[in-house]
Amino acid sequence: LLALTARVLFFSLAAVSSDGTESGLVPRFDGYIDIAENLIAGNGFTQDSEPPFTPDSIRTPLYPFFLAGLVMVFGNHVAVIVAQMLLASFIPLLGYRIARQLFPDAHLAAAVGVFLAVEPLAAHLSSTFQVETFFTLLFLGGFTLFLDYWKEPRTRTLLFAMALLALATLARPTIQFLPILLILAIFFLSRGNIRVSVRHSLITIGIFTAVLAPWSIRNVIQFKNPSLSVQSVSVPYAFLVPSAIALEEGIGFSKAQQEFNQGIGGIKDVEYITLENASEYKRRLPGLLLAHPSGLLKSIGVTTLTFFTHDGYLDVLARLHLDPSLRLKRPAFMLLFESPKEALALAVSLARSPMLIVIFGRIFWTLVALLFVIGAVRVLKTSEHRAKGVF
Repeated sequence: LLALTARVLFFSLAAVSSDGTESGLVPRFDGYIDIAENLIAGNGFTQDSEPPFTPDSIRTPLYPFFLAGLVMVFGNHVAVIVAQMLLASFIPLLGYRIARQLFPDAHLAAAVGVFLAVEPLAAHLSSTFQVETFFTLLFLGGFTLFLDYWKEPRTRTLLFAMALLALATLARPTIQFLPILLILAIFFLSRGNIRVSVRHSLITIGIFTAVLAPWSIRNVIQFKNPSLSVQSVSVPYAFLVPSAIALEEGIGFSKAQQEFNQGIGGIKDVEYITLENASEYKRRLPGLLLAHPSGLLKSIGVTTLTFFTHDGYLDVLARLHLDPSLRLKRPAFMLLFESPKEALALAVSLARSPMLIVIFGRIFWTLVALLFVIGAVRVLKTSEHRAKGVF
């Protein structure tokens, strides 16, 4: 109820500050709703708004089909958002359940649930056409079932856990290699009983294969490539390489990306790379990255840091039309080391604008990341929790 209230409240505030149009009320992101509308119109799995309706190789199918089904049933996009906010409200319950499975402290689990219910970015994502909410629900559902299996290794529990995790992969393929970790965990849990380990490992592989195979077959037929998505090639090529160049040469990312695309990169934009030509760009990628070693290391460092600390609250402000005009030309922590005086002057300016929310958010998530590291070390030192801690 708390989660649903927070999401409805955020959506109401976003609606009040929007321009009144449907696109203003529910912004389009990442092409998902475009694919859904094309599916309904009979144009196939494509983001194109006009012929020849080129088949899409970026997105996996589950979320677009979810959107298309809801639009067909309810006839409008706002109803889809309402359904998605309802589904999103179960995520804090899953977080609470997982916390109870990992640690005995009920108060800690309650704090996790409350935080997940009111966290601003989660509220924002639940009312957009982005896959994060849908993926998180499936992923945490499979995760908590696997922890049930951890407690009592039953075949039926494993079946349901793997089914949800496979569906989560079909929604967002970032966890497509998770079965490797799961099989290692299965062998650990069933040590001393090799028959059970092998049988349950085969179940894991079988379910993932059964769920993902139709999409891989479609990509083989369409693009002669069995990969689930082209992003494992297109994102490093079109974003990581320009990022390494920008950090090595001390220029803005947009400038580095434009120069790379028009020069040695040889692409118009990221969408130029498809599953059909991905092998060519995958072959060129290592050489391009190794040509900028210091920039690559800096980019990896920035990515690692922001993975844990990037709050996304700038997107929250933009959704409420409080988007500040001020932008950083390079990462804030790099600016702090390179020119503390400039960084301090910038911080004063930011503190007088809505960006203050972003500053507090960044500080808060940095503290959360530090506490996570401390907590992880403590868990790994405790014998009764070590195996779950490693997992």
